[in-house]
Amino acid sequence: MKKLGVLGVLLISTALLTGCSELGDQSQKTNKTSSETTQQSSSEAPEIKITPVTFQQMVADYLANGVAADEKYKGQALEFEGTIKSITANPLGGSNVNIEAGNYTDNPFMKTNAVIAFSDENAKKLVSGQSYKFTAIGNGAVIMDGWVNTLNFQAN
Repeated sequence: MKKLGVLGVLLISTALLTGCSELGDQSQKTNKTSSETTQQSSSEAPEIKITPVTFQQMVADYLANGVAADEKYKGQALEFEGTIKSITANPLGGSNVNIEAGNYTDNPFMKTNAVIAFSDENAKKLVSGQSYKFTAIGNGAVIMDGWVNTLNFQAN
């Protein structure tokens, strides 16, 4: 009788261990499937279309029709090159990176500037006088007396 009791305990223990093992396997499968789904979701993020532009083209577009130019550039990811003129603190927070965008009028004093709003952390990595390729979101333009004074951008 004692042998039968020990045998019963062994059978029950084996069944419990097998059941727990299968539950662990299913849990791992569920976790794996869940993490695979998460990885697929994050890798399926929509690609942001980046449009290469020149300051000259932007100025021409804003002078031709500011409303149409805003529709074309505002809120869009734009890529452009420029040499940093200065890096200054923005009183509302962050930093402004100022780029001389060029002179597109017959008046030598009417130069266009591009201003990119950066976080302080990213602005610290830049150096005045150096040329960079930037990717930033268009934020519109300031047009004064028939010339584009400032092209505004927000860094990504």
